[in-house]
Amino acid sequence: MPLRSSPDSQDPTHVATDQDNEGQQQGGTEVQPSFQIDRPSTSGQTEASQPRPAATSGRATNSTPSTNTTKAKRGRSNTKDSCDDALLEMARAKLLATPSAPVEDECDVFCRSVAYRMRSLSPMQKIFARKYISDVLFEAEMGQLSNETHLTQMSYTYQTMNQNTPARVCTPDLELLSLSLRPYYIPREIPKININVVYIPPDANREQATLQMTNIINDQQEKSPDSVILVTGDFNHHTLEKDLTNFHQYIDCPTRGINTLDLCYGNVKEACTCKQLAKLGESDHNMIQLIPKHRSVLKSVKPVHKTVNIYNEESIGALQACLDCTDWGVFVDSCEDLEELNDVVSHYIQFYEDLTIPKKTITCYPNSKPWTTRELTDAVARKNKAFRSGNKEELKEASKNIKIIVKECKKNYKEKVERNIKTNTRAAWEGMKAMSGCRSKKVGIDVEGDPNKYANDLNKFFARFDVHNFKKETKNV
Repeated sequence: MPLRSSPDSQDPTHVATDQDNEGQQQGGTEVQPSFQIDRPSTSGQTEASQPRPAATSGRATNSTPSTNTTKAKRGRSNTKDSCDDALLEMARAKLLATPSAPVEDECDVFCRSVAYRMRSLSPMQKIFARKYISDVLFEAEMGQLSNETHLTQMSYTYQTMNQNTPARVCTPDLELLSLSLRPYYIPREIPKININVVYIPPDANREQATLQMTNIINDQQEKSPDSVILVTGDFNHHTLEKDLTNFHQYIDCPTRGINTLDLCYGNVKEACTCKQLAKLGESDHNMIQLIPKHRSVLKSVKPVHKTVNIYNEESIGALQACLDCTDWGVFVDSCEDLEELNDVVSHYIQFYEDLTIPKKTITCYPNSKPWTTRELTDAVARKNKAFRSGNKEELKEASKNIKIIVKECKKNYKEKVERNIKTNTRAAWEGMKAMSGCRSKKVGIDVEGDPNKYANDLNKFFARFDVHNFKKETKNV
């Protein structure tokens, strides 16, 4: 009985089974032989079966239909096993193959370097480093980085600053360099920061150095009263407490040996604290780190809620109708003097004003300027939106629009203050102080002994002209 050859046999040819040859010969006529091609063997090589003529119907066979079916199933099972073995062999070859090394660029090398350096940091420093790196990548994606981008301690973020150098001095008595900075992120009450770096030689004329330095600082205060002014450098035992009374000194630790030669003055009280660090390179002075602790006015002072009247045509017409129906003669007849009549009429008008004029509550923030209007706040909101979107053209247009609106608002506020000079002197004076940056200062007096006795002595001294009788002196005049 012819059988199908096994896949592991040496002869790659397969013999056709009786089932394949049934019905191929009818009436003693021999038909053309049939051929079959094997699948790939387990070794992965393609083996083709040699053609062999199938058995004719005239040959005797002892196969039964059930036997032929069993043999066919066994052949198909062997073929399936050979396919599975081939797939397993291919998977094994893939796993054993050496993977090709990925192509690296400078970004991969830099990231590995950053990871190596991060592992040597403390847990807290790792948090700050990740935060700063994320901020820098965000600014880079938004296209905001440039050669003028710096890391500032005040806002803990990378930001672009507008800067210029308003003054330079180089004389035998003083070396000074002024720098005016305008960071993008800065409290609203601070328009800019002026930093003055100073060096006074040991053999300098102190009076001349102080005169030149105070003239520059006073000029900065006149141009921008609300700006922060810092004066720092090597003073060589020279101080400014007597010349700049409204400035405060921040450094309270030795900067060279046991002496404090490097000082830092500022016009903001308790703006920062100092920390002594190691010397830089071959310098004989210690480094001093100034840590800001200044809180913005927006966070330190609570906002004020005010109730204002809303005057429109309808409310003014209602108030005017009420006053037209009033019999003013009743007030004149009921009052004894002019002062009483003034109080009665004023309270009457105030009563009807509260009754007819609608009101609304507004919130006044401490860092808001008196000339701020709704139009200006909307323009600032549009600028912030343009900055977050990364649209440089829109941001440039919004900044230009804000400058125009600010100029118009200041002009309108100036005209309002000028009108109040004739009608409301107190409001006019407050407006002038707001425009000039004048701040009221409370000066304390150290009194020896009982302060009440000191106050009474002052009253007696200034009131002596009212107590003393000057009749004899006036007769002789």
